[in-house]
Amino acid sequence: TDTLEANIYNHHNTGDLVVIIEDMKINIEASLDNKEINKRKNEIMAHKYASNSYKVNDKYDHGYIHYQICIENYNIFNNDLVITEVNLVDVSSGKYEIETNEFKKFHICLNNLKEKCYNELTEEEQRYLELFMTDEVNKLKKIAGENEIMKKVVKSLESLSGDSEMISAYEKEEIEKYAFQVALEEKKQEGRLEGIKQGELNGKKTKQIEIAKNSLKENIDINTISKITGLTITEIENLK
Repeated sequence: TDTLEANIYNHHNTGDLVVIIEDMKINIEASLDNKEINKRKNEIMAHKYASNSYKVNDKYDHGYIHYQICIENYNIFNNDLVITEVNLVDVSSGKYEIETNEFKKFHICLNNLKEKCYNELTEEEQRYLELFMTDEVNKLKKIAGENEIMKKVVKSLESLSGDSEMISAYEKEEIEKYAFQVALEEKKQEGRLEGIKQGELNGKKTKQIEIAKNSLKENIDINTISKITGLTITEIENLK
């Protein structure tokens, strides 16, 4: 439900797809953009599904072996692999021993797939790849062309992306927090600018007063002092 990342509403509470096969539970997540946001969301979903897999009534059982497959339009690990396998490992010893084989993640990097295998794909496969890597509706429609399956996919994505009911209370809270922070920063910036402006005015005024006082000591005519400093006659009189 969050494939169209052009929409600000990222769905933190729902997985894109969950498949249960015998003793395996597979969570598939597709993410086109917003690397850090989606990385966090996918990690939350992975742990959520994994923890739920072991709860049976009032006790914990063996449950499912959990896998998460992340199809991404960015490279988390900065390697040239199409598929990167991630396990829970011991890093303290430096041996990187696998802690468990019952929880694994696979990151499929579409950028690397395109760079390494694009010429090996059929024309139809290339179009499906572009469909995965594009988040603008007009481009999606162009890629889909007259292919009925692709047209149905684009229609579904467009519908989900624009459906306000898909936005959960959590997401609304996150957006409101973000909007509040933006507004707060704008106010702070306005305050900083106003403070700088006021400081400049105060500094200018202090300099004018200093010049006026020195001029009075030299018995310079008040009208002349007023013209030089910009202070009023009354302000200069009060300095005597």
